[in-house]
Amino acid sequence: MKFHDFSIRLPLLAFALVAMPLASHADTFEFSDEDLLLGVQAVGGTGSTQNLFIRLGNTVTIKNSPNQGVVANIAADLSATYGANWFEREDLFFGIFGNRSNLSPATDPGTGGQDPGRTVYLSSQTTVAGASAARVSMGSSSLGTGTTKYAGLRGVLTQADSTNPDDEFSASPSGATILNQASQPVSWNNSWSRWNPTPGAAFDVFTGGVQNNFGKIGVTEVLVDVQRLVPSTPGTYVTTVGIGSNGAIRLFTASQNTPFQTWTLTFPALDTTAKRLPTADPDNDGLTNLMEFVLNGNPGVRDPAIVPGLNAAGDDFVFSFNRRDDSEAGSTLLFQYGSDLSGWTNVTISAAGGTVGSASVVVGENALAADAVSVTVPKTVAPSGRLFGRLRVTQP
Repeated sequence: MKFHDFSIRLPLLAFALVAMPLASHADTFEFSDEDLLLGVQAVGGTGSTQNLFIRLGNTVTIKNSPNQGVVANIAADLSATYGANWFEREDLFFGIFGNRSNLSPATDPGTGGQDPGRTVYLSSQTTVAGASAARVSMGSSSLGTGTTKYAGLRGVLTQADSTNPDDEFSASPSGATILNQASQPVSWNNSWSRWNPTPGAAFDVFTGGVQNNFGKIGVTEVLVDVQRLVPSTPGTYVTTVGIGSNGAIRLFTASQNTPFQTWTLTFPALDTTAKRLPTADPDNDGLTNLMEFVLNGNPGVRDPAIVPGLNAAGDDFVFSFNRRDDSEAGSTLLFQYGSDLSGWTNVTISAAGGTVGSASVVVGENALAADAVSVTVPKTVAPSGRLFGRLRVTQP
């Protein structure tokens, strides 16, 4: 059994906050026929004559290993191209496309036999990973129409056309590149904006919300699901791509995760497996990720407001906090109290509350929001006037 504690000596509570340095890295822009491409465009205002691109990786590799985590951070690129307020702009959109070849399946054996010609990777708007509806099936000729248009953009980015005088692209430290209408007019004729208008069809035939826009209230990450289309087959979910308010690009899936694992994948700051461990404390606020999950915190930001509070004004000690509904499955939450640090009385915090020994638990159901929980312990259990309390989360 693994234990995760949060201890409090009543009525005094203190925290130590530690600042952590930010790490950065640079990479070289590369793009090949078999890569998954992320494109950004503004439909007005600052940056409307520029497209930002970054490769997310090989399509087959991502299909076979969709939980990539954070693959890049393009905050500096987005700010420089679309303004410092890029995340608040409703007229700024991004989407995903991938296609090895516009040749028909009969003439293209595919990558390692896995992705024959006219296999398309295409994004769909979503607010929850994996929740987008499956795209309707399309015939080989319909897919070919769209992939032929995309082939023009792919040729520009792979710099495959020796007659094009302006398809030379420089890379930013993040690995992104910019296509500029003013300085690259020939390439702009095969730009993301040219073939992927917003609103409207993407590459002629691909409709139904290929892109998602920023400027959404109450979110810290904007998402698109990536689906895989082959001729005459409905789209199948591959992965979800999110761009966070901090510029991090993250690839993750909605399937086969516990509620805790799904929750950790919504935070761009948890960009490594080690940072997503239940025992980790990446924001150094004294609360493990598992405890942050239970208390509805943010493991990437120090948030002392979620710490359980104490009211000792009356005849009782009243200990209160919020608890996520989805934390109830797969874990057990205990409140423990005692007059010293060697002996503890356990109070299981169930979904419905109740009385355990001298303590009473009240759970205020709050629909989809975190429930309000209070634990009341009479002061008579602490004749010395001293009481210690703590929360403990256990997982099998």
